[in-house]
Amino acid sequence: MTSAWDNRIGQLTYSEAVEELGQPVAVETLPDGQMLAKWISHYSMNGNTVDLDNGYYTRSPSFNVSRLDAQESRLCLKFDTNNVLVDWDKD
Repeated sequence: MTSAWDNRIGQLTYSEAVEELGQPVAVETLPDGQMLAKWISHYSMNGNTVDLDNGYYTRSPSFNVSRLDAQESRLCLKFDTNNVLVDWDKD
């Protein structure tokens, strides 16, 4: 089954992803110069799910996610050295 993210490989830039999803919660530069950016789409705390307005959690001081019982759903986008999407993963 093809995901909408599959169709965006080679097309979506990091800047466009940030414009669409907001700032990622984490960005890592890989040894080969590529970049891995992570967004969180919702948290489940004690069985209660918190979905976020724009679909993804960004670094907002108004939302405390430090509870140990929280489970998150993440979107990870990998960008090449030209900041173009080359891979993605969601859990």
